[in-house]
Amino acid sequence: MCLREYRGPRSALDVPGAVLATLGITAAVFAVNEGTGGWGRPLVVVPALAAVVLLIGFVIVEYRAANPILPFSVFADTRRVTALVAIVLAGAIVMCLAVFISLYLQGVLGYSPLHSGLAVAPFAVGLGLAAAIAAKLALHIAPRWLVIAGGSVILVGCLYASAIATRRPGYFPGVAGAVVLVGFGVGFAVIPLTLSVIAGAAAMEIGPLSALAQVAQNLGGAVGLVAVGAVASSRSLSLGGPTTAVPNMSEPQIHALASGYGLAFACCAAIAVVAGAVVLMMRFTPHDVAEGQAAQDASHSREPVEVPGG
Repeated sequence: MCLREYRGPRSALDVPGAVLATLGITAAVFAVNEGTGGWGRPLVVVPALAAVVLLIGFVIVEYRAANPILPFSVFADTRRVTALVAIVLAGAIVMCLAVFISLYLQGVLGYSPLHSGLAVAPFAVGLGLAAAIAAKLALHIAPRWLVIAGGSVILVGCLYASAIATRRPGYFPGVAGAVVLVGFGVGFAVIPLTLSVIAGAAAMEIGPLSALAQVAQNLGGAVGLVAVGAVASSRSLSLGGPTTAVPNMSEPQIHALASGYGLAFACCAAIAVVAGAVVLMMRFTPHDVAEGQAAQDASHSREPVEVPGG
């Protein structure tokens, strides 16, 4: 009889590249996160310099590696680079919305953590619905137009949230409307971006590209949160408010804090506009998307191998 097992091609792991990339990105994010307290401090400068050295070392190692975790050939396609840049921006928007909506609900409207979590549940509903629709449309419509459509919904939702922030609206329709809008927009924009990263790629490129997209999203989220958070904090402080909710705030302090969060939502709207301009250069076709999905399916499959046995 024969036993059938699945055996994929074996390649040497790029351990040095993985270590350098992990340490370099970690140091960079740490430096950016600590930068809000002063960019000239050793706690910021040392990790920043370490990040530069580590990431330069990563590039050198990847050029020489037999099986690099990041083949630089993937950057030869400017459309793919554009998609990755847009994912960085999308990551910033998603992270900022997730954090600042929750902070606004608890700090300004006085929601408990539980009520805040329930209040943003429609975000996930809108995201899931839009993602399912966008995944199907991406096989028939150029992904850049889907991203622009989703970005436009995000823009409207963020501007609406910014406009009502200092009015301290009720949940219906104010908060719920903004949450549903941005959730739907994120789902409609992010899925075509993810599909664009692997569009037209070979099966062997799917893994590195998927990992690169995840890194881009996480990096965008970390940097975006620090940058937008600094802007929001500065606005609140300039109006005599705190940088985050504190017990027994006065009405002027609550208004100042709400104004800061409103500016954060406006920043997300501005990032959405930039992302929309960027994706105009992302000229993948529905055929490219279909090829990428086929390559992804192929990368997950393995050819059966017969193993003799008694």
